[in-house]
Amino acid sequence: MINWVQKQAAHGRTIARTGLSATLPNPPLLRRLGISANGIPSSTTPTDYPISVLITEYSDEERANSLIVQDDRKAAISAAGLAVIPVESDLIVVPEPGGTVVYSIVRLEAIQPGGITIRYTAQIRI
Repeated sequence: MINWVQKQAAHGRTIARTGLSATLPNPPLLRRLGISANGIPSSTTPTDYPISVLITEYSDEERANSLIVQDDRKAAISAAGLAVIPVESDLIVVPEPGGTVVYSIVRLEAIQPGGITIRYTAQIRI
């Protein structure tokens, strides 16, 4: 029997080792401004949650006949130790030597073999 919790931890270590440290501001920007999806004012206090993310390019094959635009990137987000569940429209803030880059999650898929989320795959856009 496969231990999916161990697989989640292994994926988390790999993404942390090869990827970047970033933050997932939660709640997203609209909720930070007091606007919620259902129109009810939001009073949630914003918190930046640390994440490990591996950002890569899409291949030409992945871009062909899809809604992936030229500057979109693919992100593997570790689920190990994640304090919040990311959702589409969330932001990913990545500190880089030349400044901070902010990506928006356009599309998100939870990789959940055995009912345990081991990582998230996201289409992200600047």
